[in-house]
Amino acid sequence: MKKTLFILTLTSLILLGCNKDEFSYAMEDLYGKWDWTETYVDKQWVESNEAYTIAFNSNGTFVGDGNFLDGKGTYSAKGKTIILYVNSQEAAKFEIKSFDGKKGKAEVIVKPDNVRVRLERW
Repeated sequence: MKKTLFILTLTSLILLGCNKDEFSYAMEDLYGKWDWTETYVDKQWVESNEAYTIAFNSNGTFVGDGNFLDGKGTYSAKGKTIILYVNSQEAAKFEIKSFDGKKGKAEVIVKPDNVRVRLERW
């Protein structure tokens, strides 16, 4: 009886500790080009007609091609959060929303204006 109670308690703790929103990915899956797909304007997401991209390199650097992230810098990644730095200053903060192998989606807040954009990797 004690053994059964222990197993039920342990199982409950494990299930309660799991968060459906949490996921993991290999750093190698982050590397490569991400496309800018939408911008948050007037309280709604608007499809981007521009060909903006950002590329993450395996050496911790990135190259951005677009209005808000045009140029080079470094990045740090921890869990769902990726922070971009330009000239040692935080330039943008990513939150990875989903990742399925090489395909992923992210929302980004670009400083200093706190512009919100969405990126996808195919």
